[in-house]
Amino acid sequence: MGLGDSREALERLRSGEWFDVVFCDVTMPYLSGDALHQEVSRTQPDLARRFVFITGGAIDPRVQRFLAETPNERLDKPFVSRDLRAIARRFTGTPT
Repeated sequence: MGLGDSREALERLRSGEWFDVVFCDVTMPYLSGDALHQEVSRTQPDLARRFVFITGGAIDPRVQRFLAETPNERLDKPFVSRDLRAIARRFTGTPT
């Protein structure tokens, strides 16, 4: 499922929907990826560990610091779908 609005994503995550992995762009309108992750971390730390951050090369020093300090996986743009699927398989335990 792909959502275009980080506020909707936060509401769905807060409602208790569970996802094996959350691919989260770092730069989004309304609520940045790091802010979304911070909100989820407060109430659902297990789910927050399942975030994989997607970035096109963070220029903002605050975002660079967040990515450097956060142990979650990261997928840099441009990426190929094979890499995205490999990460999803690791999180779901699906064999390659």
